[in-house]
Amino acid sequence: MDGIFISYRRDDAAGYAGRLSDRLKAQFGADRVFMDVEGIEPGTDFVVAIEQAVGSCRVLIVLIGDEWLNIRDAQGRRRLDDPHDFIRLEIAAALKRDIRVVPVVLDRATMPGADDLPDELKPLARRQAIAIQHQQWDASTATLIQALQKLLGEKAGEGGAGAVRWSVAAGIGLLAVGAGAWWTWRNVPQPPIEEEEVGLLAAASPAASAPAPVMDGTGGGRRASSGSASAPGAPRPPETVVAAAPVPAPHAASSGPSRPPLPASVPPVTRAAPPTVPASAPTPAPAAAPSPAAAPAPAAAPAPAPPVVRSPDSRLPAVGQSWTYQVRGKWPTSPNRTVVIRVNQVNGDMVVDSLQDPAMADPVQRRSRAGQGGFVSWPGIGAEFSPYLVAGEIGSWRGRGFPTPDVDGQWTQWHSSGEALGRESVMVPAGRFEAVKVEVWSNRMATGGQASAQLEPVRIHYLVWYAPEVRRYVRLQRRVMSAAGQEIERDVFELVSRQGG
Repeated sequence: MDGIFISYRRDDAAGYAGRLSDRLKAQFGADRVFMDVEGIEPGTDFVVAIEQAVGSCRVLIVLIGDEWLNIRDAQGRRRLDDPHDFIRLEIAAALKRDIRVVPVVLDRATMPGADDLPDELKPLARRQAIAIQHQQWDASTATLIQALQKLLGEKAGEGGAGAVRWSVAAGIGLLAVGAGAWWTWRNVPQPPIEEEEVGLLAAASPAASAPAPVMDGTGGGRRASSGSASAPGAPRPPETVVAAAPVPAPHAASSGPSRPPLPASVPPVTRAAPPTVPASAPTPAPAAAPSPAAAPAPAAAPAPAPPVVRSPDSRLPAVGQSWTYQVRGKWPTSPNRTVVIRVNQVNGDMVVDSLQDPAMADPVQRRSRAGQGGFVSWPGIGAEFSPYLVAGEIGSWRGRGFPTPDVDGQWTQWHSSGEALGRESVMVPAGRFEAVKVEVWSNRMATGGQASAQLEPVRIHYLVWYAPEVRRYVRLQRRVMSAAGQEIERDVFELVSRQGG
């Protein structure tokens, strides 16, 4: 009863499910992680089989991708509305048995609301969700693992067979490192041990007549004795020793009850006499006062450096530069016309554009920041995504959380994220360009219920192609999806011509 069951839709999150299963098996053990119900034999009640499989686990993980809520069958019905849908049965069985259900929201997906779910799945909307990001896989899955460890009553670092194998390998590695360190220490030559008594050193010498080293009383060095081990040597000339202890004479290395007395020939310690001070010292003559030094001449002030003239960023648009776009939509009522966007002002990364639209009497102005993610909302043609994103590091761009405009003034609370997908050659009326392709998703929770599900927008998908030589995008595709999973609108902006810059 301590297993983990992963519930997912193959059409929505099969890749994530397999990758997550491998991650959890490595942490908790392969015998504790299960993915969907496989191998149901013919004639078996699959409802009972699912309930038994889910009931054998303590935690059910529900992987929720972009299409999890609105995937439909061949008849156009939403799969979650089918009482025999496997995903619905798995989640319902876990909720009914009071098994802990953990929703895991993948990348750009959003947590469904209670109104979006069948009655028996509505409690799922109240479960605290965990987000997993493809670009931050290790960090986001680590958060999930920590939550599972708490639910399963395990301490951080505990796990199944994978963790045990890691512990054994780590122990073997530590033993190998310790053995290597011991062998290295064993073969390093050790410094000789010096005894304080000279007799021990003399006994260790190969010949009795060899001079025995004597430790200086201060411990600051060694000096050699001139005598042998059996008799004191000739006296040495006096030497000055400051605050030194008497040095014992060498003696034979034979055992005895007491040490022999110092021989008479040991030279005395001579101390330096203090300097003699005369009784009356002559009074020194007063020294002549030094003449004041001449003050240095003031240095000439350096000439001011010429002002640094910064050249404008070649990636930014220039004032007066313009782009002509052909705008066409999916429906006969969609905007199908040619518009001109012109740069009126550039102040740092702030760009002020004006739109000339045949459907409007006067041009309108909007501002945006170059090199940053965001939207520009125009009357008549809708929203552009960051028209000058190419002015930044677009090749590795990734962003989220930027303000997203409302749709038709009533569909609010949008959340957006996007990233650069790579380089791609694109053909538009103005020619062929090598561009960087960027994908952006804007999502919101449905609020209108089933009555307006066909018309309520809940997802907007942008694909934008930016050409560095144009300093703007050359193609933009915008798709609006309803709460019922249908495409409401599809608009395409394509560059026809450009001037200036």
